[in-house]
Amino acid sequence: MLEGKITMHDLDVIVRQLDDLPALPAVAARVLALTSPDIVAASGASAVIDEVTAVLSADQALAARLLWLANASASRPVRTVSAAVGALGIEAVRAAVLSNKVCEPFEGPDARVGGLDQRAFWRHSLGVAFAARLLAERIELPIDGEEVFLAGLVHDIGKLVLSESLPKSYARCLAAARSHNGNLADWERKAIGVDHLVAGRRLAHRWHLGSAIENAIWLHHQPSEAIPASLADAALVRVVALADTLAHSRRIGFSGSMVAAQSPDGLVRALGLGEVDMSALAARLDEQLDSNASLFGLADAETPAPSAASLVQASAELGRFGERMRRHQRKLSVQADAFVAISDFADGMSAESSLPDVLLVLAETFGRAGANTPAGGEVVAYSLDAQAGTMLAVRLGRDGRSHWRTFALAAGATGRGLPGDASSPAEALGRLLGSLDAWDGWADITAGRHGPLVCGGRWWGGVICPVEAADDSRRAMAGALALTLGLVQQRSRADAISEELAGASQLLAETRDALAEARTLAAMGELAAGAGHEINTPLAVVSGRAQIMRQRAQSPEQRRTWQTIADQAQRISDIITDLMDFANPAEPRIGPFDAAAALSEAANSFSSSDHPQAKSCRVDIQVEDDVPAALADRGQVQAVLSELIANAAASSAGLVVLSASADESRRHVLLRVRDDGQGMDDKTLARAYTPFFSVHKAGRRRGLGLPKAKRYVENNGGRILIDSEPGKGTVVSVQLPAAEKEALEGDADHDNQQDGPSTGS
Repeated sequence: MLEGKITMHDLDVIVRQLDDLPALPAVAARVLALTSPDIVAASGASAVIDEVTAVLSADQALAARLLWLANASASRPVRTVSAAVGALGIEAVRAAVLSNKVCEPFEGPDARVGGLDQRAFWRHSLGVAFAARLLAERIELPIDGEEVFLAGLVHDIGKLVLSESLPKSYARCLAAARSHNGNLADWERKAIGVDHLVAGRRLAHRWHLGSAIENAIWLHHQPSEAIPASLADAALVRVVALADTLAHSRRIGFSGSMVAAQSPDGLVRALGLGEVDMSALAARLDEQLDSNASLFGLADAETPAPSAASLVQASAELGRFGERMRRHQRKLSVQADAFVAISDFADGMSAESSLPDVLLVLAETFGRAGANTPAGGEVVAYSLDAQAGTMLAVRLGRDGRSHWRTFALAAGATGRGLPGDASSPAEALGRLLGSLDAWDGWADITAGRHGPLVCGGRWWGGVICPVEAADDSRRAMAGALALTLGLVQQRSRADAISEELAGASQLLAETRDALAEARTLAAMGELAAGAGHEINTPLAVVSGRAQIMRQRAQSPEQRRTWQTIADQAQRISDIITDLMDFANPAEPRIGPFDAAAALSEAANSFSSSDHPQAKSCRVDIQVEDDVPAALADRGQVQAVLSELIANAAASSAGLVVLSASADESRRHVLLRVRDDGQGMDDKTLARAYTPFFSVHKAGRRRGLGLPKAKRYVENNGGRILIDSEPGKGTVVSVQLPAAEKEALEGDADHDNQQDGPSTGS
């Protein structure tokens, strides 16, 4: 299949095909060692079960899969790892770990799987889990601490889903997020069509992890005020969201996103916490991570288990063997009677069944009667989505394997027109697709019969199966099957709309903040204009009279006094002028300009200025090859660079580096100013764009430089980002539109076969 943007139906297919996610070698090896027959026989199952549970709780892939397996056979919902281990037993847990795929052994701290730094991602997930449990204890959340821990552990499991299923596309998302210093979820939606929040929610729903964990996975990026008070799990969602923000701010591991999804302030207030609570919690979080480092394999000196490489090969082989055994078991349980098969179809459906679930059971139901025919046992079931203009189809082969594909409907094929007597597959598909070219080579329909599924005057889908399978009893049940298919389609569309609304609510919150900032700036503009008129007039009088009195002064001391009064009056006038420029900047005159030349001019201007560090601070320039021209007001960009260089020089130990590059899409030019100073803490970063704020007390500047720079950059259609850490210097990035535009994905190579649902035409 081709990677790229996918639909919600494609995502359902991907999730349905996921029986496991890659686990960490060290965790899997530790569990296998603890559950070996010799150890269990010597110590007893009850003696090792607590340690096994603790180790399994460190890996989100294994923890989630054990809950899925336990819920498949339990009479009541299983919501914690300890309950899952108790329900399955040591032998079943060992078998589950053996059959689960594991990551390739780490070769170093930067080893990545599918572009995702697995060790850093693991550390981040554990950090969120510990923080969530500490927060729940702090606010006395009435939820089992182990369930809260699990919710924090698996909150980003959707990233594993996308990284495992679409590795190339996801690697590009990670690279784009790093390049733009941005939110990973934004790039997931741009490049793939869905983000890890929705992917994780679909997996949690499929694996029956429970509504509390499902909502925590789905909604933990939502602002606190956007989480409905009527949501039963609202407190847990806020706890996981705040834990995620805390882990990000303390740089515990790396989640793949360069910025936190939201500010913690609203979440802290909503949970009734204060600054003292958060400081105490942060200290306890560090203590817990340190005390559990050895158990969970977080110690830097720890190396992968010696057997990890062989475990990869063994577990993969066991997984394939287990899948073959499951297919063989399904074949052995097939009943020939058509009415029993349709009853099985009804029993297999539930209010939570997804569209791929229904299509696969449809194919299995119609395939049982024709499984032993010599002409062919392949069955195809398809669903029509008139709104999206697509057909989702599954082909069930004679070996029991399912193959999925998405086709584009022909223009005007809405499903509203009835199929009539289109019993020929070629006739039916030709009416829907316009051409059978995309179908050739995917399925053999020459020996089959087409059975349309029609209900309420609408063509919802159909089945192509061997002639022997299309008997009278199945045709009689076609209406009921069509009704089921139609209802599931409508519910799937409703789910997609609700997820889009959730994303829209987050966008609305961001838009609201931007509107509030715009209103504030407008008010400042009116205030500055009024102040400029009302204050400058008396200031001119004060300044003029001071100059007259200076000329009349009889002594040098008197002349200095009157000159000081005139200078300070001029300073007040300059402040008002700066404030007016900030609140109402001039309209930019957009045009292309050379980024390298702009950096060179800014560096020369600084070196020849009267800045206190102009002579002692070295300014280096680094420009990558083939940087496109930037599209902005060159004068305003020069003003921005001058301000950033001055700020960097004031903080620098002697070196400021200017650089220019293009992002991967070549749609933006990135100008960076880096210093080797002391950097900024989180509180200083939070107020960096606040007018008149400055960390320098004596002889400080007015504190309008960065706010004005931000206004200029945004007015030119760009973004300004600050990356700073105490003791490690500061990097300010200015992203501007490029005059040369190329496709974000480089017009993705459509000849490369990838691993998810494909699109035919």
